[in-house]
Amino acid sequence: MVEIMAGRGASVGATCPAGKIALNGSFQASSATQLDYPNLKVARMGVGIGSDSRSWSMYAVNSGTVTATVDVLVTCVPGGAETS
Repeated sequence: MVEIMAGRGASVGATCPAGKIALNGSFQASSATQLDYPNLKVARMGVGIGSDSRSWSMYAVNSGTVTATVDVLVTCVPGGAETS
């Protein structure tokens, strides 16, 4: 879970355990006043953005006036080679 301050952007991600790869992911955003945060603009999201295929991540910008909280979930499946 990551808090994104008003007027700022941040990356949020989740990683699969060793021996598994990310199939897909999702996120939920909220603020102190509402569940679905309308001022959160997702710039990019997907498997392996900026890292390996074990992770799902997103980058979002909070164009609102209050802090948004973003939580992500990754769906993992068996596969991939372990790296050290």
